[in-house]
Amino acid sequence: MFSSDYRTAVAAEAAGNVDLAAERYGLAGEHASAVRMHLARAARAPNRVAELAALRDAMRWAGEDPDLRKQAAAALGRALWEAAKAEGIATERDRQKVREAAELL
Repeated sequence: MFSSDYRTAVAAEAAGNVDLAAERYGLAGEHASAVRMHLARAARAPNRVAELAALRDAMRWAGEDPDLRKQAAAALGRALWEAAKAEGIATERDRQKVREAAELL
């Protein structure tokens, strides 16, 4: 509550700046809020690469918390699976993405 990072995060979230809010929630130690903001970043991402980057950030901030990891992993797994379906599965790299999606889901 007294943390300037937390206050900045709340203000950034209220203003719709999810990038800054995610960063500041993380710095304030509010991992659940940081994950929530990274999921919001993913939802607003302009392309698939940015979406996957935001979801991977959510996984990092989830840490060892089982509930946060489950939420972030499900979102990342779905996004990887959708990317594989949209782009096709032709190379070993594509198959690795599908395996990662399956592990996360």
